[in-house]
Amino acid sequence: MAELIKALVNVKEIFALAAVMVFAALFAFRTKKVPELFFALLKEKLTRESFSHLLNRFLLLGFIAFALLCGVTIVGYVMANRTQPQAPSIEEFKAEIQKLKGSEAEMKRATEAFEKGIQHLEKQELKQAIQFIAISDVQTATSTAQFTLAYLYGQEGNDGRAREYAAKARVLAEKRGDAVNLVKIDRLVARLDRPVEKERPGEGMIGGEKELPPGGTTFNDAKPISPGLYKTSRRVEKKVYFRLNLNTHQTLEITFRTPDVDYPYANVSIYDKDGGLLKHGGIIGSRSRKTTTAWKATEKAVHYISLDSTHPDTVYRITITD
Repeated sequence: MAELIKALVNVKEIFALAAVMVFAALFAFRTKKVPELFFALLKEKLTRESFSHLLNRFLLLGFIAFALLCGVTIVGYVMANRTQPQAPSIEEFKAEIQKLKGSEAEMKRATEAFEKGIQHLEKQELKQAIQFIAISDVQTATSTAQFTLAYLYGQEGNDGRAREYAAKARVLAEKRGDAVNLVKIDRLVARLDRPVEKERPGEGMIGGEKELPPGGTTFNDAKPISPGLYKTSRRVEKKVYFRLNLNTHQTLEITFRTPDVDYPYANVSIYDKDGGLLKHGGIIGSRSRKTTTAWKATEKAVHYISLDSTHPDTVYRITITD
């Protein structure tokens, strides 16, 4: 079952394309010209009734194929969403724990601890979230709690602990026949195994830029961002916040350039895991000027950055080096 779900997740785009092509063919055959051209070589041997019968059968089979492809595509997208490697909801945890045979007191304590852990996660308080989810797992072992611990350790940058809990969660999910959770765990492990893309120092600031994604408005809803070259297509008058993981002794470097316009400015700030300002850099009123703000991490932890600029076309290069 897990392999079937993986297949649906991986080929949903292909089925969607096939459904569009079938729909286009059906639409074409609803016209007069396409059927006439299609059966042009056979029209001498076909009666009007035979031609009509074949055309109706083709349209019926085409519609059935279109409906099946649409159904498979929808299921694929639903499964892709359900198996997204992200923190589970409290409802998912409750659904699993209700199936277990344990003492009511233990299950109650496990549920309360899991709820507190999710509350801390929503505030981006990873250490506290890990503590409470671990308490939940001690009270009653669930694949949901263990997967959440794997996810949280991954967010914190502790890949070793993340893989450890992912393996534990997989054992429980296999034991309980939870195919959806198995696929979710495998997708999380695949993400952990993916090498971190690091930009090479010394690259230029022109060409190949990606659009700067929408950031958070505070530290609490800061969005993850990867190393790369980004360009704004809008004014960023208020600070936008992003987060990324740094290992001990890694250097985060943000080089940015103002656009070639009158009186532009741009700012970059780097913060520690508690939101304390580590480094700030800015350009005020200088067109087409480049500067760099950098920080060398003293511990393995989540770091935050904020960006703002008065004009579109401000360019930022984010680089992580060992």
